[in-house]
Order: sequence, then structure tokens, then C-alpha cells
Amino acid sequence: DAVDFKFEKIEESIKDAVATLEREVFDCFKRRDKKWAKQLELLKDPEAAISPPTATTSPVPPTSTPDFPQANHPSTSATSQTNNRASDGEFCATTPTRPDFDTIFSILPFSKEQLCSVLGDDDTLQGLSISPSTPPTNGVEVLDHQGLLYRRIKKGDGIYKIQLVVPKALVQQTVQHFHQRTAEKHNQRLKTLLLILEVAWWPSVRSDVWDFVESCKSCGVEAKECAIINPTKKSPQPRSSAPSSSLKETHKPDRRKRQGGWRTSVAGCNVILGGAAPPTLGHPGWYQIPPLSSVCLDSSGRLVPVWEGQ
Repeated sequence: DAVDFKFEKIEESIKDAVATLEREVFDCFKRRDKKWAKQLELLKDPEAAISPPTATTSPVPPTSTPDFPQANHPSTSATSQTNNRASDGEFCATTPTRPDFDTIFSILPFSKEQLCSVLGDDDTLQGLSISPSTPPTNGVEVLDHQGLLYRRIKKGDGIYKIQLVVPKALVQQTVQHFHQRTAEKHNQRLKTLLLILEVAWWPSVRSDVWDFVESCKSCGVEAKECAIINPTKKSPQPRSSAPSSSLKETHKPDRRKRQGGWRTSVAGCNVILGGAAPPTLGHPGWYQIPPLSSVCLDSSGRLVPVWEGQ
């Protein structure tokens, strides 16, 4: 009886372990199915990477920017919808049927009349194909609606984004409008580009935005200074032939092994032993450290100053 009781206990333990394993395997497959389903949804509406700005123009350039705004075909005539992305503050003018130009013009810094008055004088836009029989290039169609050129890109389920084609005469005004968030605060170039592409487009939009932001006097200089990590503004002073109190020797073997040389400091500037070296390009006040082979050491491994080694 005692033996049978032990076997029953072992059998119950095995059954419990098998049941627990089955539940864990089931949960694992369930989580996997949810993950795969989510990946399939993302594949249906992929986001393209942003390419660097180029000055070249083509009749219908490819879409290489995420959330590239698109336009609708004028043949349909149902009411439009407008969705705003509150998460990132970007405009999102979409419509399932026809272009929602009222919303777009409420965002742009010019009116429909101003656009129509200069649209015909732009030779760059004359090469854009607007024939209904022309197949879309990379999913982008250039269409005409009552004299207004726009681009249409399908987002799925009958939803389109529309981009109003901006002529050269209004490019400067458009970029400045989306770049200057306030009088004191300006958007970065990528943010400026994305805001423009939500509602507008022209062949050289990327290069124009890049050039405008880089030449912006209010934020361009500050952005370049922020890119330099801890620059030293004091000018380097030449080394004297005799030791002085301003010269401080740095003797750290571990730093020497990592950086490949010894470092001394004069007036807040890093210099090479034996004299000041020209500053590293783009980083004034910072200097390259010489390799260990160029540093003089005595028999005990002590650093030999330049004035003693010469």
C-alpha cells in the first residue's frame, strides 16, 4: 500500500507539471500570434526613411519621407475629414474622397488666390505630369483640381494625404512660416520639413529647407555652437623654454594607455608636449595628443620634460 501511495503521488506531480507546461506553451504561442499580427499590420502601412536633401528635381520624385502628405482625386465628391495628430503636434490633412483644400490653406501662410496668381509662371512645375492616364510613380500621383496642382498618396482604406504643390515664388514664405514656431523659438530642420510635407510639396523642398535653416541667423549660429561639446574659448599660449607654474604635468598611466600619449595643460587648453599644435578642425581649443613613442621617458619611466630632453 505504501508503494502504491508513492506512485500515486508521483503520478499526480507529473500530471500537474504537464498541465503547467501546457498552459505556459499555450500562453507563449498566444503572445507570439499577437506579435505576428501586429507586425503584419505594420507591414501593410510601412514608413519610409528620410533621405538627405538633394537639389535634383524629377517629374514625380519618389516618396522618401515618413508621413509624406498626399492628395485626392477630384472625381469623387463625398465630404472630407480632417484628423489632427495631437501626439506630436504635426498637421495631418487627410480625406477619403476629395482634396480638403480649406484645411490646407488654413495652415499655409498664403491664400488660394495668391497661389493661383503665381502658379502659371513657375517653369519647374510645368514638367509635372497631370494626365489622368499617367500611372503613379512610386504610389504618388500629381493631379489638377480647378487649377490647383496637388499630390495624392494612398494611406489605406480609401484615406489619402494631399500635398499642395507650391511654386517658387511662395517657397521662401512657406519655409519661414513653418520654421519660425515663435519669434524666439524655431523648429529644427527635420521638424520644419515634416511640417511642410504634411500639407505642401515642391521638387526641391528638402534642399530648400536645409539651406534655409542653416542660413537662419536666429538659430543657425546657436545650433552650430551647441554641436561643439565644451569648447575652450581661450586662445592657446605658446610654450616657454623654461618651466613655469602655469604648466601642470598629468601623470596617469591608465589614461596614457587609453589615449596614446601624455597631456599637459596651459591656460585651460590641451597642448602637445613640445609645443602647441594647431587646433582640431571644428573644435577650437582642443588639440590632438601625440603617440607614446614621441614622449621622452627616463630609465625609471618618469616623464622627461621637453626642456630637459632637448
